[in-house]
Amino acid sequence: MSNTVCIPFGEPIIKYNDLNIDNKTLLKELKNTEMKDTGGSEGTFISKDMNIFKYLKDGQSIESTFLTRIRDAVIKLDYNTDIAIGNCWLTMTKPKINATHYHLHSNYWLSACYYPMGDKKDNFGIEFKRPTPLIFDVPRSNFGTFNSLTYQLRVTAGDFIVFPSYLEHRILANSTKIKRYSMAMVINPTGKIGTGDSSIDYSPLYR
Repeated sequence: MSNTVCIPFGEPIIKYNDLNIDNKTLLKELKNTEMKDTGGSEGTFISKDMNIFKYLKDGQSIESTFLTRIRDAVIKLDYNTDIAIGNCWLTMTKPKINATHYHLHSNYWLSACYYPMGDKKDNFGIEFKRPTPLIFDVPRSNFGTFNSLTYQLRVTAGDFIVFPSYLEHRILANSTKIKRYSMAMVINPTGKIGTGDSSIDYSPLYR
């Protein structure tokens, strides 16, 4: 009898914590970013500009650091393509705010988030929703990879996560007395992908 468990359709979420970014300086700059209401979740705001790298003193270096980790994630997923960051924006959640609504990022292949602040006691996090339904609500002995409807990932300062843009996700509650900041970005492949009448060349978008 075989005792092998296969995972043919896993949802990849890759986490890094080795970016060596000066978070104190970065956070000071980010707090001066002009923000606007998201219009969807109370107490949550996003930057008015969708390319905040250009407003940061070390924006080009920070973007390059993010790209290095995203390229590593692409390799870990066994894809053979280069990538480019499309939009990158700042998210701010006010103190004592409940979890935001679920959302996803259309028209992009991957998404990523960087957390310049937070420690374990702050309990900051992101929650992902299972992309396919569980038709049978069978009793569980434990919640895990195969039977959970959601997955919560707790984050601290310096964490950088990469995940497919089709995964619905939301910011978990900010129960602290401080504003919570994070940087979000969306990514597409560069060059030609696909074959035949389904092929497309993304290169002109990122020149």
